[in-house]
Amino acid sequence: MEEKSPQELFEEYRAAAFRGDAQAQLRLAECYERGYGTPTDSGKAMLWYSFAAEQGLAEAQYQLAWIYLRGLGTKSDAAESVRLFRLAADGGDLRALCALAGCYFRGTGTEKDPAKAVQLYTRAAQAGSAEGEYRLGTLYLRGEGVPQDTETALQWLQKAADHYSADAMCLLADMYEQGKNLPQDTEKAFQLFRSASMLHSGEGALREGRCYEEGIGTKRSPADAVECYRTASSRGATEAYYHLGRCFAEGIGIDVNPPLAAVQWRHGARLGHAPCLYMAGHCYETGFGTAADPERALMCYVQAAHGGEARAAEALKRLKAKLM
Repeated sequence: MEEKSPQELFEEYRAAAFRGDAQAQLRLAECYERGYGTPTDSGKAMLWYSFAAEQGLAEAQYQLAWIYLRGLGTKSDAAESVRLFRLAADGGDLRALCALAGCYFRGTGTEKDPAKAVQLYTRAAQAGSAEGEYRLGTLYLRGEGVPQDTETALQWLQKAADHYSADAMCLLADMYEQGKNLPQDTEKAFQLFRSASMLHSGEGALREGRCYEEGIGTKRSPADAVECYRTASSRGATEAYYHLGRCFAEGIGIDVNPPLAAVQWRHGARLGHAPCLYMAGHCYETGFGTAADPERALMCYVQAAHGGEARAAEALKRLKAKLM
């Protein structure tokens, strides 16, 4: 049987949605949101999520809650998002239960109540939610909303990692690498970072790259480090641009290429990463990999300094004295 095209599926969903089929309304909303078989249209996506949510579909209520929380195609309404998260959670959506817990923890759309957040995360965790297990573990680890209890924290974090939570894997890997709360075991740390990366975690790929670059828990391999940093940057790990810039600038695992180093740092700078802003400023000041531009250098140093990059304050002072 020939597989249907995205356009054909879109038309099927649309016809069924107009007949009142809640699942079809949900799928049609997803098509409009993602541009699957039709041009992206956030307004129509919200419309059909609303219709499906009105019919009690928990997944639609969950998606609509995020639209209101983020103000995507509509005015942001945190209180309405909390109402919808609660409806979806009552309908059995564990993601909604965790999102609702997060709202109580932060005081978003409702009164801040860390203890209530713990109760909700506990419900989610006990139902087998990896996100709930991870969040509950971090709260026990920090003693927020609940007495600090490292043993209980580690139990929940391990359960989350066993349920493929990349965040839990990275946190446990940190502990193993540093020997904090767990016996130091750099090989286990590397394997956890690698496992997180295999789950498409940007942080996991970034940390796997650092292990390869520095030989932490594995054989040193600068070339593999570069590939990991590239993967991490493609997954939104902004810090990866900083490390890619270093690799191109210093010839770590790849040929020296100042223009590509400058490009990487500018990418990170546009995303607000303070060390990348500092290095972009350095490039503009010295003409490393790009045309010298003192004014752009000053702009980068100012932003980097505001972002907490200590080197930028001294560079800004030095360059101002030179130019003024």
